[in-house]
Amino acid sequence: TWIKPSFVWMGYRSGWGHKDKNQERILAIDISRQGFEWILSQSGPKGCGAVIQWDPEREVSGLNSAGSESEKFRTYTKKLTNVRSIQIGLRSEASQRFNEEFITRITDVTETANKIYALLVSSCSSDGTNNKDNKDNRDNKDNKDDEAKHALEAAKAMLPRETVYDGLSEGTGRHIGLSIYSDQQHQQQHQRQHQRQRQRQRQHSKKDDEQNNNNKNKGNHNNKNKGNHNNKNKGN
Repeated sequence: TWIKPSFVWMGYRSGWGHKDKNQERILAIDISRQGFEWILSQSGPKGCGAVIQWDPEREVSGLNSAGSESEKFRTYTKKLTNVRSIQIGLRSEASQRFNEEFITRITDVTETANKIYALLVSSCSSDGTNNKDNKDNRDNKDNKDDEAKHALEAAKAMLPRETVYDGLSEGTGRHIGLSIYSDQQHQQQHQRQHQRQRQRQRQHSKKDDEQNNNNKNKGNHNNKNKGNHNNKNKGN
């Protein structure tokens, strides 16, 4: 059992309910916050109750995500290179508790997924697969472009609202590898490296000052002795 909190990623994975007969229905499952965070706390390597992986998040697009796929497998999504979507695989006790304790509501959203898919298909009318009439008639092509843009915007408007999951404890956040804590750790490491570098520079500067002082004192001493020697010889 896999939990996929991202609706677009789920649409991509299932082909918006059109990939095959085993993925024709899309269900939105609400679970308790306490149960969700317990699952996260159980994640770890092989043998643990849950597996966490971070895949590139996806967004809806007017372009086919994989041109080599057949028409029914087109998902009309593309990767977001700077955002990762969590995928949570459940095992043993975690899977059992998810099914028996943590689920609070199940909503069939297949119809919504199908409507989004239809709009995304319409939004691809200007992706280079237009028929000859569109190319020969500029005005008609412009109209088709407008219709495609409106279809894409309508598809985006139908997506469920997804917000940042706030309030997760720092311990759990670090445990599952949230980037905010990784970034903080990298920043702290950079600051420590910078401090060590500045300390080494100060030490080198101090040594240089000491060496300069020694050379200066040595020069003064030699000049003083030379002066005394000359004066003494001159007096004699």
